[in-house]
Amino acid sequence: MFESVITFFILFNSTLISSNSLFFLVMVVSCFVGSILFIFSHQLAYFLDASASKEKVSLLATLIQFMIPTLLINQLIALGISILNANDEYYMPELMSVVASLLSLILIFVLTPYWGIYSLVGSQYVSVLLVLSTVFYALYRDWE
Repeated sequence: MFESVITFFILFNSTLISSNSLFFLVMVVSCFVGSILFIFSHQLAYFLDASASKEKVSLLATLIQFMIPTLLINQLIALGISILNANDEYYMPELMSVVASLLSLILIFVLTPYWGIYSLVGSQYVSVLLVLSTVFYALYRDWE
């Protein structure tokens, strides 16, 4: 009996270490890729639309720079949803993804007259942060 409890805690501890190292690896790789994209955002913008004017290339480079952090956020969401799915929690993250997508559309329509193209960035951040907070809440709730 006592040996099985110790085995459980050893396996539980190794699972925690593995998931923490996976989160760390994803964060490091995402930050590295994001840094490279940030440094070469103007070259990437020119590569994506070589026939555009300097103003359009500059706007595209700025949008790329604003959207880089969503790379990390989306990876954290995917990892969190995978952990929740492994624990038989399916409906909460998917339901919040649908709600966040609808909210994103509403924000685009509302904010476009004021922010222009940057309303896409704002609505994307609101959407992914809503899903991320829901996933973290569900993970925290399952953790207890």
